[in-house]
Amino acid sequence: MAVTGVLPSTITDYVSNAPVKKTGQSSLGKDDFMKLLFAQMKNQDPQNPMDDREMAAQLAQFSSLEQMTNVNTNLADLKTTMESQGKFAYLGAVGKTARVEGDAMVTNSTGKQQGIFKVDTDAANVNVTITSSTGTVVRTLPLGAAVAGEYTFQWDGNLASGSAAPADQYHFAIQATDAQGKDMASTSYVEGTITGVSLNDNPPKAYIGGYGVAFDKIQQVKGG
Repeated sequence: MAVTGVLPSTITDYVSNAPVKKTGQSSLGKDDFMKLLFAQMKNQDPQNPMDDREMAAQLAQFSSLEQMTNVNTNLADLKTTMESQGKFAYLGAVGKTARVEGDAMVTNSTGKQQGIFKVDTDAANVNVTITSSTGTVVRTLPLGAAVAGEYTFQWDGNLASGSAAPADQYHFAIQATDAQGKDMASTSYVEGTITGVSLNDNPPKAYIGGYGVAFDKIQQVKGG
């Protein structure tokens, strides 16, 4: 029996000899593999048919590849599920007291505005300047001398004139000076009850009163 030409003996040979046809896919799926396998069997050299051991090896290779693909898909699904569950875990922080470095005033349990600051060395004089969300100074509080340490101060929410300040998100600035009147370093903190959580932000955000802060910036969570 005369045979013209050289027919491919493996799927690899068939792919390399087959005409190139552009499709929307950049990789072969299992359906494409089976089509190639059937084409290989159909076009094999009748005088030199494909070895059954070679065919079994190719099927085993495909089976391993498909299992790996399924494992990757399952891992991706598991990752998505765990990320979703992790986000919902942030909801457990609602009602707890959190602290973050910042300068926002937060209403405490007595209804007054509260701020926290720390000085690393003794200060001869400390003043607190309270500003509105637009940066307008609304009140200055003289606190006097302070030894090194952490302090909590309160503001009654009134202007210097005695009238109540309008509703707003107020901020504070600490000016600490030594005996010679030179400025000293200080650190300001926001501390209060977490009243809400936003899961749409990345990372999720906690709301301490009306002040929003990313969870990865929170230094301490307690109580609740």
